[in-house]
Amino acid sequence: MQLVSLKGVPWLSDLTMRDLRVGKHKLDIRVWREGEETTFEVITGDPRLVERCELASKIAQLRTASDPI
Repeated sequence: MQLVSLKGVPWLSDLTMRDLRVGKHKLDIRVWREGEETTFEVITGDPRLVERCELASKIAQLRTASDPI
C-alpha cells in the first residue's frame, strides 16, 4: 500500500483510516500534516505493508502503465 501526501488537500490536515484491508492484513493508519510535510503512522497492523509515495511520481507511473502498447 502506498500513501500520498495531503499537501494538495488544504482542508484535510489529519485523517485516521481504520480497518483497511490489504489481502489478509488489516490496518489502522493515521496521516497528518506538519507544515508542508505529510507524516503517517501505522497504528495497527504491519507497518512494512505501507510506504510513502510522492503523488507526482505515482501519477507518472500510472500514466506509463496505462499507455497503449
